[in-house]
Amino acid sequence: MKNLLLSLGSLFFTACTSVPRICEPDQAREAGFGLAMQGKEIFYGQGDVCVDEHRPIFKQSFESGYQQGRLRYCDPQEVEHTAHQRGGNGEKTSFNKEDYKICDGTSEQAKAFKKGFSDGLAEFCQDSRAEAEGLSQGEAGAEKTFPPKYDLCAGKLGKLKGAFQKGYKEGNAKFCRADHANEEGLKDGGEGRDAANLEERFRACSAADRKRVVKQYLEGYNQALLQFCSVTNIEGAARSHAQKSSTANLPDNYRTCFAKFPELKTTYEKAFAEERDRVVQAQCTFQNGQEQGRSDARSSNQKNTSLPNYCNQQLFAVYLQGYLEGWKNGKYQLCNGDDAYQEGLRQGQSSSFTYSNYSAPSLCPEEYGAGMATRYREGYQFSQNQKMQSAAGFTSANCRTEVVNRSGTMDLSRCKNSSGRIACYSEIRETCAIPGSGEKKVRSYQQFDGRCVSSYSNCW
Repeated sequence: MKNLLLSLGSLFFTACTSVPRICEPDQAREAGFGLAMQGKEIFYGQGDVCVDEHRPIFKQSFESGYQQGRLRYCDPQEVEHTAHQRGGNGEKTSFNKEDYKICDGTSEQAKAFKKGFSDGLAEFCQDSRAEAEGLSQGEAGAEKTFPPKYDLCAGKLGKLKGAFQKGYKEGNAKFCRADHANEEGLKDGGEGRDAANLEERFRACSAADRKRVVKQYLEGYNQALLQFCSVTNIEGAARSHAQKSSTANLPDNYRTCFAKFPELKTTYEKAFAEERDRVVQAQCTFQNGQEQGRSDARSSNQKNTSLPNYCNQQLFAVYLQGYLEGWKNGKYQLCNGDDAYQEGLRQGQSSSFTYSNYSAPSLCPEEYGAGMATRYREGYQFSQNQKMQSAAGFTSANCRTEVVNRSGTMDLSRCKNSSGRIACYSEIRETCAIPGSGEKKVRSYQQFDGRCVSSYSNCW
């Protein structure tokens, strides 16, 4: 038994002791591979968190991954590919031996780097590339700025500048079109934004174009803003907000509308108040309180008696009354004394169970659990008495009962449908003649007499 407990304890400790991911073979190999692909010399600092039997596993896996990464990093084809990317992006760079010090020699890598960078730079220094960059700047309405990275393209700067100028001119023409400005205005107004700083927005356009596009932008903007700030939209926003909140805060996305059309604030507040009243009347009810109370009772022992967002102070009392009624009914359903009595009957048939075995469900607090324990004890005692009588050969014919006392106890599970919460009990003394011996067997027990009252004195 002792060995079994030690084994179980060891298994539990192992299961609850998490191993850092870096100590796992796959993660260690990946970390080693990544370090080599950065051109860095090997070091094992990442494995400092690996202890005991995990440390050699980490080291072996890390070294394996590092060697794979080093072979990949030092491969001339990989070097050429890296250099090609740098040249294609117009990066000003050259081969550096220090970057490849983890390789066995650097002559092959130097040749590969030179070839890759030259090929990439040739692609970068194309007229089409410069033209595309000019087009992008022009369409964005940016000021014309020839990228300095083209300085790498010695002997081709003149042609590249011409291509860039061509692209920018085309893009600028698109940006400064009246229909484009109108679309920009429609977009800003349709989203309720403040109008753009037009001088800044269209600074890349000529003076003649700027006057025309500003006019078109404002036409589109005002048209879309009027639709966005329509009474229908404002009332819809108010109704939506009223369903979730009790305060009529003006929504930020309509800030421009309220600033430009102050009368819309009254429209919003009126629609909010009307919808809020409808929501409260429909949801802050006794029935909804009952449903919520029953639901909470099935999942918690803590009542939620705070004001819900769909109630006001005036109707909250009605809602709360329903909530408390629903909570009580929900607990009665969960904490059923009859169920406890039946469990007592079943366990009373077995000598391995006693009163102390019973505990009420966790969702049954003391005011309900105590009554359930009483009902369990009644069932248990009844079942035990039946066993004793059966074993002794007792029948109702040779037993006499009398009431010797009366008492009461708080029992919410038994008195759940009554205004009284005190259950009345009779103390019964039973005297039975033992067949064939002339002796008598006397026992006492309590029996519920069917009454639920509001005062203990009413039970006497």
